[in-house]
Amino acid sequence: MVEQPITDALRPGLREWFEFNVGTGRDVADVEAGLVAAGYRAQDVQAFVREESARFARYQAGEAFDADPVGCPAEAAERFWRRLDVLAPFNRVLLVDRVVPILVKYLGRGIFLLPDFLSDEECDGLIAQAEGRMEDSKIFDQSNGALVVDPTRSSRSCAIRRGDGELVRRIESRIAKLTDMPVGFGENLQIVQYAPGGEYIPHFDYFDPETPGGAEELAGNSQRLLTVIMYLSDVEGGGWTQFPDLNVEFTPMKGAALLFPALDPQGSLFRPSLHWGRPVFSGEKWIATKWIRLTPQA
Repeated sequence: MVEQPITDALRPGLREWFEFNVGTGRDVADVEAGLVAAGYRAQDVQAFVREESARFARYQAGEAFDADPVGCPAEAAERFWRRLDVLAPFNRVLLVDRVVPILVKYLGRGIFLLPDFLSDEECDGLIAQAEGRMEDSKIFDQSNGALVVDPTRSSRSCAIRRGDGELVRRIESRIAKLTDMPVGFGENLQIVQYAPGGEYIPHFDYFDPETPGGAEELAGNSQRLLTVIMYLSDVEGGGWTQFPDLNVEFTPMKGAALLFPALDPQGSLFRPSLHWGRPVFSGEKWIATKWIRLTPQA
């Protein structure tokens, strides 16, 4: 049998497989033997296992995960979509400190739903951190770049600064591992509460460069690359996240995360990302939203 080299193209998927197996208790020597038995070149396997063991040990020792640096915006978009390709074959993924199932993989559209991304305690902790700070939510006005209260978004919200406390840092580390994007590329975490009747009509998380407000925003910052919505509560009735152009919708599940792109691999608007926070019929809906851009954020 001809031995297969471990190429740069194969490494991300093998790394994911290695981390999951070692992180869930499989012996490193057994993992190494499995790679050799699968036909990979022995000397490549030895070097790979040595490198990945050292890398993984840092996270086991409590070092916060952060993705490798990104050279330019084009590289960011390409890397994120490459990450989605790596995740696609897996049904579960180890995200630093937590094994998370992948329930939905709408692969051609880049949409992933991951239950148990957050624990109940983490959801409740984020809500508690937002208490006393909530105010009427605002939207970005593409005509002038202002943040304004608008009837198209009927909710209350607050921002929690990036890195504000151990809980937030832990979640941001998990998001970095999920997306392979550096923590510093993320905007502040936004906590949002929808009461009965509250909704956010269909919209993109994209700044339109053809509008005055969008052009001004992009002159001083980069475009949003992706969105992670984390559901902090179950909802008695309504409150789905719907993608109208795809005829796909997701019911809020406490602790679940919904991941989807704002840009395609070439860095243009990803039109299937049009989404709608449907009206809440009964109960409350709490979410935490993390937007990640193409460059580091202040």
